[in-house]
Parts: sequence; structure tokens; C-alpha cells
Amino acid sequence: MEIVKKYAMVEKRFRAKISNPFDTDFYAVFSCPDKTQKKVNGFYDGNDEFVIRFMPEKDGDYSYVTKCK
Repeated sequence: MEIVKKYAMVEKRFRAKISNPFDTDFYAVFSCPDKTQKKVNGFYDGNDEFVIRFMPEKDGDYSYVTKCK
């Protein structure tokens, strides 16, 4: 479990070999402590790496699921 302060940037990196990474729909859905969900688009950062950046706005536990087509 990673502890992150409110309003601190969280960066998650994922590796995947994809033929055209710039034409890939990659995102994460974060479940927030107030039971809302936030969709955060990811991006290709080169060298087979994709990145999601998220900033928690409330104190509490968050979870996320990544999605890629």
C-alpha cells in the first residue's frame, strides 16, 4: 500500500509492447473515498511505457483499475 498526501502527484508506469502506442486508448478509473469515480487518461511516454498521473483531492483510501483497448 502506497501512502500519498492529499494534492500530491501520483505517477504510475506500465510497460506494454503495442504496434501503434500513439493510437491506444489507455486510462485508469480511480475509486475515491466519497464513492465517486474519476477517469484519468494515460499517455505513451516512449520505450514501451505508458503513464497515468493522478492527484488525490480527499483524504482516504483510493483504488484504481487500468483500461486499454
